[in-house]
Amino acid sequence: MFWTVVDTPISLADSPARALGGIRVVEFGQYLAGPLAATMLADLGADVIRIERPAGPSWRTPANAMLLRGRRETRVLDLNQSLARHQAVELVEGADVLIENFRPGVMDRFGLGPEQAAARNERLVYCSMPGFGRDDERASWPGWEGIVLAAAGAYADSPNMLDGEWHAAVGGPAFTPLLLASVFAGMQAATGVIAALIARHRDGKGQFVEAALYDSFFEAIGARALRYERDTPSGTLLGSGLYRCADGRYVSLVTVWHRHLEWFLMAAGKASWIADGTASYGRLLRDADADRELRRRLIALFMTRPAAEWEQIGRRAGAPVAAVRSTEQWCAEDQARLSGTIVTVTSPDGRGIGVPGPAIGLSDRGTAAGEGDRSSRAEGALSGLRVLDLTRVLAAPSATRILAELGADVIKADVLPGSGRAGLPEPFFHESANRGKRLMAMDLGQDAGRLRLRKLLAWAQVLVTNFSQRALERLGIDEQSVREMSPDLSYVYLNTFGVAGPWRDLRGYAEIANAVTGVSARTLGSGPPSGVAPNVDLPRMPFTDYAAGVLGAMAALVAHYYRLTTGRRAATWTSLVTAASYCQLPYLADSSGTQALGWSALQRLYRTADGWIFLAVPAGKRDVFCTHAEASDCADDLELQRRCEVRFERLTSAEARMLASRCDGEVADVRSIEQLLAPGGDADRRGLRLAQSSARFGWVVQPGPTLRLSRTPMQPGALPGGWL
Repeated sequence: MFWTVVDTPISLADSPARALGGIRVVEFGQYLAGPLAATMLADLGADVIRIERPAGPSWRTPANAMLLRGRRETRVLDLNQSLARHQAVELVEGADVLIENFRPGVMDRFGLGPEQAAARNERLVYCSMPGFGRDDERASWPGWEGIVLAAAGAYADSPNMLDGEWHAAVGGPAFTPLLLASVFAGMQAATGVIAALIARHRDGKGQFVEAALYDSFFEAIGARALRYERDTPSGTLLGSGLYRCADGRYVSLVTVWHRHLEWFLMAAGKASWIADGTASYGRLLRDADADRELRRRLIALFMTRPAAEWEQIGRRAGAPVAAVRSTEQWCAEDQARLSGTIVTVTSPDGRGIGVPGPAIGLSDRGTAAGEGDRSSRAEGALSGLRVLDLTRVLAAPSATRILAELGADVIKADVLPGSGRAGLPEPFFHESANRGKRLMAMDLGQDAGRLRLRKLLAWAQVLVTNFSQRALERLGIDEQSVREMSPDLSYVYLNTFGVAGPWRDLRGYAEIANAVTGVSARTLGSGPPSGVAPNVDLPRMPFTDYAAGVLGAMAALVAHYYRLTTGRRAATWTSLVTAASYCQLPYLADSSGTQALGWSALQRLYRTADGWIFLAVPAGKRDVFCTHAEASDCADDLELQRRCEVRFERLTSAEARMLASRCDGEVADVRSIEQLLAPGGDADRRGLRLAQSSARFGWVVQPGPTLRLSRTPMQPGALPGGWL
């Protein structure tokens, strides 16, 4: 038995109106990416009609309780039949949005390709999510998750776990069970659709939106791929790490700012470490030995109390500390339910199941008195939109960076860099997170800063912020205070734990969100060394920050579209724990499941004679594969895996690909970040490699925009300049 349809669709919490009300979506999605994008639009109020094949969903998973929710109607159509194709065409002719995630060319064979659909409906926003893009040389490859992730660098250059044991990888890849390429493609597709609807509101024309899984994963890579020709920024973790406690559980301590470390040490009864210089900011910044000594002391300290006690000590001190939980434990937390991050739906057999709730929250704030749309007719979907960025660290600045790539004029305002005594150079990952923005120094503790804020609020149409609620109130940039100065702003808020529940005011970062929601437990296995850096979730990329960044950009787009179409102002929000929960699809819908070290013998990493590969063979072709692999006598999956390990070590990658092709399978070489970002490499050919010249750093290389919009293309923006 599996769950496919939710009886009662879930709508936006605390929303008197549906942001995408009146938008008709026709969805042809299967597996994860396509259905996820359609669900996110349905959660925002879109009217979604799902086209299902006669055999039912291709993916039989409990996650369908979330991935197929909110559909107004499901029509079973065999598109190989002419009558069914005619019915599908009629639906598309009256639709606003079409969503599909087949390989390029499949929809064309049904008469429903992008050009064919646009000829019938010029207002249509056509969204495609193939594994590899239409103009990618690998477009014919199946978009299976492991194939995409291997090709996109997810398995390379990371610690590895074998049989639950932690060790440093020696020339080998590290598997992650997270289906991040599909999740990021679904999130970005929904974001791209809303951006295209905003552009259509301006001129009445639809466009083609492509969020290929391979391309989309580059958003997850982000600053992990940031490379400097010279003068590479460096810093210290200020004691941040995963620490084993007296009860064998782990806590994540994330002291991004030195004051957080001081607060924690004082609450832990270790103020003497501040007095004797062990926790000296200057020493930790300059001396690697000082960092090691602090970490050694912290390892011993955390072993004196259980994890739950340390979590409470950190929270009382205002320091970001979280006990590592399983996904099942997260789903049982009051915070998960009260914040709407996890909701309970009913399966066809009457069983309740916890799944991620709507990613974006919206509250109507009444009729807007000011201008609703001052956009120009330039290329960007958000051209003319003025955004004030009052954010820090990575997730929310990434959201406003995406808005800038979509054409918005973004001003980032902050105190001058270096004034906060942070472990890493401020602003964090500056060349990546603040690309395409104008910079303005502003100290809200001074009269001049407050005056500048008033002027910026009068200029802006959208405000994005991510400070804790208490900090917002202290700085005078909470929603109530802001609306007294500028009533008609769209107010966008991104925090760690959401806007409701007992944890809503707690400080936190992506590593904290990963720890509490089960991401860390799922990807780290058991027994990492105490004191290891906190950002060790696999893959070794700040993917939760970037997922939250995509959701933050979507929240801003939703607020803007709501104002354009209703004339009403709104507040929208999302959170890091929401992003972390979405990143665990499909496992979160079956939270009792254990973390996987590999999906199966036929979907797995293998070493070959000349490198590492990911093998993907359809389950229905197991017998054919076993015959060609001389493994027909294998009793179970584990025995087949071991037989394959021996066999593939004698084959080259090319020979392994030939073997897989005999049973409709595919092989992808495991690529490293360096290979991906090399001149002339995969990313360069796809336009995903961005190389820009800096007076200080020389050439700065990083991923560029990953979402493709045919009429209003995203633009990368220049490296950030000086502070005004």
